[in-house]
Amino acid sequence: MGVNFDAFLWLEVVEGVRCKLQFEQDDLRARVAEFRDRAGLNVPLRLRHSFGVMAYTVSPLGARNLMKICLPLSNQLIGFPGYGVVIENNTIDAAMNAAYPSLKAFVCIPPLAISENRHESSTIQGAK
Repeated sequence: MGVNFDAFLWLEVVEGVRCKLQFEQDDLRARVAEFRDRAGLNVPLRLRHSFGVMAYTVSPLGARNLMKICLPLSNQLIGFPGYGVVIENNTIDAAMNAAYPSLKAFVCIPPLAISENRHESSTIQGAK
């Protein structure tokens, strides 16, 4: 699964040991070619919360559970248990944050996919 590098990534390094990562998006943008050419070990870690929805796979059971938790979209607030974070449910990746803790969701570090995540040219960010 790929994540946005302008947001935190919350995960468990081992069961019960939480972690919050902060990436440097400008560093990533400057090194896209190096990222593509690198060969290395990607470690899957238990996903708790993230933003950005790209390059992911989901099992049929996981898809059913995601739909059950995320749909219909609503104006509910979404808490990140154990992290002291509450967000508005205003995007699909926000809604998915309500589901991750109850799913067998993982993210690889370093990620398997990246995005430059350029808000100024995004077709989904919209004018703010």
